[in-house]
This record gives sequence, C-alpha cells and structure tokens, in this order.
Amino acid sequence: MKLKLFAATTLLISPLLFAGQVDNSAMVKKYHAQLEDVKSLLNETIVTTVLSVHIADAYRQFGGVLPEVTAHSKHIQRLKEDAEHLFGNALTETPFPNCRELVYDADKIWGLRLDLAKTNKAPGKEISSAEDKFVKAQSACVNEIKTPPPAKKDESKTAIIDITS
Repeated sequence: MKLKLFAATTLLISPLLFAGQVDNSAMVKKYHAQLEDVKSLLNETIVTTVLSVHIADAYRQFGGVLPEVTAHSKHIQRLKEDAEHLFGNALTETPFPNCRELVYDADKIWGLRLDLAKTNKAPGKEISSAEDKFVKAQSACVNEIKTPPPAKKDESKTAIIDITS
C-alpha cells in the first residue's frame, strides 16, 4: 500500500519538479561547434595581451609610433571582429560569455597601456583594475571551456519583462 501511495504521489508531483526545466540542446550544440575556435581565440588573446605590455614599453622607450604599435592595434581589432563573428553581438546568448568579454578586456588594457606610454605616466588603479578584470574573465573563460552547458536548464526563476507598456 505504501508503495502504491508513493508511486501515485510521485506521478502527481513529478511535473512540478521539472516545470522550470527547458531544453538547452541548441546551446550544447553551439558549445561543441565553437569549442576549438574558442580555445584558439583564448590563447591568441592571452598572448596578445602579454605583448601589449612589451609593445607599449617599446613605444615609451623609443618615444614615437612604431610599426608594431599600428600592427598590434590592427591585430586587436581583428580579434574583436573574430569574437563578434564567433559569438555574435553582446545580446546573443553564448555558452562562452566570459570568453567573448575577454577580447574586449584585452582591447581596454591595450588602450590604457598605450595612453600611459604616450603620456609617460606610471600605471595606476585603472590599469590594475582592467588587468584584474582580464584575469578573472580568463579564469571564467577556462571554466566555460571545461564545462559544457547542461542539456536542460532551469528557468523557473526567470522573469519576463514586458517592455511594450
């Protein structure tokens, strides 16, 4: 009797347990399709960011525009274009949101480093903050690469905002 009662209760409650679960297979498919490109983009972004420090230092030491500065700026622009092509714009859902942001963080670091080199100022809180943000995004990106999205996701706490009124 207890077993029948348990079975009946389970059947009645089970739809409530999975009410907020929605199919996430499109995101899983996107994850697997983009994974190798994301790994390449991550590696290239890290190397580019390290080079930013050295190129900005060379700019400061030689006191003028070097061909490397222009080439590096163009390279970062290409990385941003690659990221947008791979992930879409900021409103496009992706399994790699931190990897997308990492490229923009690298661009910010480059801009700040170049400004410091032009003005011959010492690095301050702004560059330190940008570099900290880059390191956190890099770590989060690595976690996104290591962890595929679940086949089902919970949207029971998702709010829908009506912007028509």
